[in-house]
Amino acid sequence: MTPARQPTPPPHHKVINFIAGGSEVCGSTYSQAKMMARETDIRVSQQDGLVISLPVGNCLIKRILVDNGSAANIMMLNTLKKMGLAESDMIKKSTTLVGFSGETKRTLGEITLPTYAQRVNLLEKFCIIDVDSTYNIIMGRPWIHNLKVVPSIYHQVLKFSTPWGAQEIRGDQDMARECYNTCLKPIVQYHGNETHVATITRPEKLAEVDLKTGDKKVLIVEDLSPTIEANLVNFLPTRLDAFAWEHDDITGIDPNVITHKLNVDPNYTHVRQKRRKFTTKRNKIINDEIDMLMKAGMIKEVNYPEWLKNVSIVQNKNGKWRVCVDYTNLNKDCPKDPYPLPHIDTMVDSTAGHELLTFSDASSGFNQI
Repeated sequence: MTPARQPTPPPHHKVINFIAGGSEVCGSTYSQAKMMARETDIRVSQQDGLVISLPVGNCLIKRILVDNGSAANIMMLNTLKKMGLAESDMIKKSTTLVGFSGETKRTLGEITLPTYAQRVNLLEKFCIIDVDSTYNIIMGRPWIHNLKVVPSIYHQVLKFSTPWGAQEIRGDQDMARECYNTCLKPIVQYHGNETHVATITRPEKLAEVDLKTGDKKVLIVEDLSPTIEANLVNFLPTRLDAFAWEHDDITGIDPNVITHKLNVDPNYTHVRQKRRKFTTKRNKIINDEIDMLMKAGMIKEVNYPEWLKNVSIVQNKNGKWRVCVDYTNLNKDCPKDPYPLPHIDTMVDSTAGHELLTFSDASSGFNQI
């Protein structure tokens, strides 16, 4: 049902006007932008951005750029502080924003604030970044879609439907030209003899960390911040039981905690292969692998097996030999697992927003089935 009375606008305690700096919109020189800023009438040939003012939180925020090319609502850190909010008020979640030319910027976190637009109050999530910008806030597609806004840069207006009829928000063309005038000021200070050196991304350099346990060492990235590097160097020696340099170091899980058993269908016939003969060289490879697994307690010898399968020897690209077991027939006899491993996109999403990632590289340290 449509409310009988239209809600009153929320009161705002502050007015956030201006932050210096910014990006190019139209024109090429500071003098041209200054000349455009003097023109107060809206011309048919205008190329100004759509800049508006909105109540956000308990403040009236000016210089808000409406950008339907942005996939996120962005708020500058200076704007957050001028609103009387602290960094502790936002959720510490670091994500990567990618520009049209591929440049990246890491966010400091995100915050959800009420945004009021012509009697419609919505809770919008803002990504916080620490840059000097002409605009206080950039309203992207999330806000445009949630409010079902039709923006027109040509007509300098936003229109959207409400329970009380169609509403509109007019853009401030003078403010848009002033923003552009401000962002072009650094161009005047450019010196022609300055050369730009392109940065080349090189592979990460690794540094060894001595765990004070003989020759056992771990590698960390060299370009870590001094604080993170010092914390890692102090932390890693306290967790030596988490590392496994040999099979003997893998303690395994107590069977009283969890035990994995194969759910073999009893209606299937067991497969027992005849013993396959190998050359002397391959026999040595197989015996060495079995002795190592027996010593680590990963396998054990059984008598009168119900299933019997010969091992296979596979040579890796690095020249080493890998001992494998073909369990094709056994897999056919087991019902399909209704809970497979998570998809790679789920794993990527779960790690997004974190600055550090700990993972295990088991390319040559697992027992392949």
